[in-house]
Amino acid sequence: MYRVYLDQWAWIELAKAASGKSTRPAFSAFLEIARYGVEHGYLAFPVSVVHYMELANTANARQRRDVGEIMHELSRDQRMISPISSVISAEFDAALHKRYGVPEFPRAVQIFGLGVGHAFGMGSIAGRLVSREGHPAEPIDPVLKAKIETWANDYLEKELLCGPRKGETIPGYDPNAHKVFAEKFVKAEEDQAKKFQKFNVDSAYQKRVLTAREWILLNEEIAGEALIRAGIDPVWFFEQGAEFLTDFLKDLPIIYAQVEMRRLQHQNKERKWSTHDHYDVVALSMAVVHCDAVVTEKHWAHLLRLAKLDKMNQTRIVDGKSLQQLVSHLLTVPVPSWRVTTALGKRE
Repeated sequence: MYRVYLDQWAWIELAKAASGKSTRPAFSAFLEIARYGVEHGYLAFPVSVVHYMELANTANARQRRDVGEIMHELSRDQRMISPISSVISAEFDAALHKRYGVPEFPRAVQIFGLGVGHAFGMGSIAGRLVSREGHPAEPIDPVLKAKIETWANDYLEKELLCGPRKGETIPGYDPNAHKVFAEKFVKAEEDQAKKFQKFNVDSAYQKRVLTAREWILLNEEIAGEALIRAGIDPVWFFEQGAEFLTDFLKDLPIIYAQVEMRRLQHQNKERKWSTHDHYDVVALSMAVVHCDAVVTEKHWAHLLRLAKLDKMNQTRIVDGKSLQQLVSHLLTVPVPSWRVTTALGKRE
């Protein structure tokens, strides 16, 4: 199955194409082949946790629903898990196993799954048919019961993606709750940028600082536990030096992608950090590693290519101007067999 990750703006353009309002012919052609590919099982358009966040930020309920419905149609509830600690832990285990043969049984994480629960790393969330009191339903034809539950769960997934309709209120629902993480990200990067400018450091030194900063975070949350689990002395590991640790990051493809994206953006002193950068770093670092094609804005497409993340991960990077090339490419893609995707990589 050939997986294509779409940035939010691309979904918006597809929604316009679906309603006949698009002024970009390439998206109309793309929508046609996307629908055909999904229907026949050789294309997939996974939705990430970032899509839920960005859709929630859309104040216009009609636009939010238009975009959410085309997401729901083409994704068919396929979701890409967010880069939570279990995903990075699995990457770390895989990297250690590759170099040292331990742990004997590296932890693995399913990158693609079904439904909102998978996207947020909570596992499957599915309702079942019960009585009003919450007890098992009265005896019912099992085929009919399965149909009802399938329809209800599909409807639930669509509504969770699209959000409240116009005029609806949901007690305790705060569509902006996730922004605290994005704002924290922006502050950290802005503070770092100010330090780089204050001391006028070159790009090589910037890379060392950002790599060291990433290892501090990894050591706090992932590395120490993973090393002990593998039977490797953490003190010995970190005594291997900066060059070793910098090289080791390349064996952590998601983390490496995030560091490279931030590093290259820091080199552009004129560009200010925004909350959208947080969403892009989170989503694109996963997508460039685990999807076959990534459709993103010109800025990030340039940086992903500059970091050679497309070549490292055998992933096609597409921006708005090159979308027609992707359409042409998809027309040549043979119907492949299913691929099992884990933290070890997308092609096993």
